[in-house]
Amino acid sequence: MKLVNKFFNTAVTLMLVIMILLIVLQVLNRLIFNAPSAWTEELSRFFYIWLTFLGAVLVTRDREHIQVDFLYNKLPSVLKTVIVKINYILILIFLGVVVYGGYIYMQIGWDAPVSTVPFLKMGYVTAVVPMAAILMAIFYILRLFKDRGDQS
Repeated sequence: MKLVNKFFNTAVTLMLVIMILLIVLQVLNRLIFNAPSAWTEELSRFFYIWLTFLGAVLVTRDREHIQVDFLYNKLPSVLKTVIVKINYILILIFLGVVVYGGYIYMQIGWDAPVSTVPFLKMGYVTAVVPMAAILMAIFYILRLFKDRGDQS
């Protein structure tokens, strides 16, 4: 698990660095050389999409999603356990819908070329949606059988 965590942290960091370099290149091309390049803008947008979804996986892994727990903290432990389990089940249902919809969306664009980067297909860009939802679902499935009400 430590190897997987290190891989994800490194991948997200690397994507962020590449995205920033692409944006800097775009700014330099536009302002200094007066020759904007569309491919840098599009690739940085795709890296941003991947960063958003993989970031959601990391936030899920680390239990860092925003939550309002004012009322939850006042509940008895037994009720907390029930609420946590129901919450996880509802999240898993939602993630199942995202996996299904993301898979369909990925299939629709699988062979569609990206206009400015012909070797890149839109299916590769949209593949992150079902992949991230599956990874988040794995974390919630593990929590469903492991967590108790005293952990939020």
